[in-house]
Amino acid sequence: MTINGTEIGIREILDKIISRIDTTYKESQRQYKIDADRFLKDPLSAAQKSLADRYRLVYFVLFQNLPTWKRDAIDDEPDGRLAVELAKEVARVAESDTWANDIDSLIK
Repeated sequence: MTINGTEIGIREILDKIISRIDTTYKESQRQYKIDADRFLKDPLSAAQKSLADRYRLVYFVLFQNLPTWKRDAIDDEPDGRLAVELAKEVARVAESDTWANDIDSLIK
């Protein structure tokens, strides 16, 4: 196969593709660890700076406030009705202007 006037074998192309995928995966894993560490150090501060962290914090608080049977049902069926209801509530709270007060009232 010729690309830009250079003869390249299929194996070389596959090796380059695999290398790019591997590099991208490793970079995303590193970034995920950095984001998780930042979130775990100070969840409220992280949630004020990042919408994704706000959703994460709201989800955690709402999930922990559910009865055990609902948490178990959501763990068993992550796409089930109860999980969908929780996701809707998470979005509602996280997107509200009073999200910090809403989760503060749930924690106390």
